[in-house]
Amino acid sequence: MSEQDDLDRMLTELMNMAQKLFQQDLTTEIPRASPRTFDPQPDEVLDGRDSVTYILHAPGHELSDFDVSIAGGEINVTAEGVNLSRRLPARVDGSSAVTDYRNGILSVRVKKK
Repeated sequence: MSEQDDLDRMLTELMNMAQKLFQQDLTTEIPRASPRTFDPQPDEVLDGRDSVTYILHAPGHELSDFDVSIAGGEINVTAEGVNLSRRLPARVDGSSAVTDYRNGILSVRVKKK
């Protein structure tokens, strides 16, 4: 077989695969989990020089879905009836908390006392 024959055979196979792809029903939606289900991933606490930052991976939400409180050296995050608590590594000023939610990540930054 010549190199041209090999190229012709590969082109024919490629065209057949493309034709099969376009004949498939591509309108069927893929079932997905509800994005509103609170299924938090592992969290982490970053202990900085002047502040502590709590990070929680929880995709599919909005900032308003979370209730965040800081009291007694702990941070509490509640969403959809699920409550997560985490002890903070330093004394913090809860009133200084800045909460943000971006790209599926909740972050809460508080100043140390």
